[in-house]
Amino acid sequence: MRTLCLFILLVCTTGHAQTVLRMGAIASPPHVTDAEATPPKGKLIDFLLKVILPSVIEKHHLRIEWHSAPLKRQFRDLEVHNLDVLLLVLKTPEREKAYNYSAEPLIQEPAAMIVNKDDYKNRNSVSIKDFKGKTIGLLGGALVPEFVKTHDIKSISIAGEDAGERIPNLIETKRIDGGFVYLKSIGDGVAKSSQGERLKAVTIVDLPVYSLYIAYSKKVPAKIRAQIDAQLRQHLYEYKYK
Repeated sequence: MRTLCLFILLVCTTGHAQTVLRMGAIASPPHVTDAEATPPKGKLIDFLLKVILPSVIEKHHLRIEWHSAPLKRQFRDLEVHNLDVLLLVLKTPEREKAYNYSAEPLIQEPAAMIVNKDDYKNRNSVSIKDFKGKTIGLLGGALVPEFVKTHDIKSISIAGEDAGERIPNLIETKRIDGGFVYLKSIGDGVAKSSQGERLKAVTIVDLPVYSLYIAYSKKVPAKIRAQIDAQLRQHLYEYKYK
């Protein structure tokens, strides 16, 4: 009888054991406005926590654990399985060797350059040719775009958890000529959140529309990824951030 009771107790205490899903995000307003908060703040975070993830968490008995670090570190953690999920990642053939991706992109938009308003009055779009011979800033760990080489543009990578604040400051003080972002909405968000409101984001008309995805560690089970994909297919149209 004692053995039976111990068996029942063991089943009850282990039958619903939670699996930790370690998630990372980088500040990218309006989608992620505070990546260091727990959970992070932003419209994308709210959408994931309220719409996409609840059924996934319930079905697979997950517990979300949020991690904050510079982008380059988060990519490394994802590759060596110290992080399970990273949001808003550009898909490339090289990265697909290291990570799995959601079947659906989270966001698809034109790229943009964050610039000084005074230098681009009455202009809401630019050509990448406008930046030939100039210097642009990139978030440390972000993929260096091909046009940097083909258009004789100098790029500097700004690393650290405060990189999102330092890049606008470098633009405002004219130490660099612009800050490149793969999504126009992020450019708008950064410009609006900068002090003094001296910045704006201008669409780059001669670059393709980019798609940013959820990236997964190769160790995240396919059944979890599949359910997140199903939720995205069903609900992604509900994500309103503009």
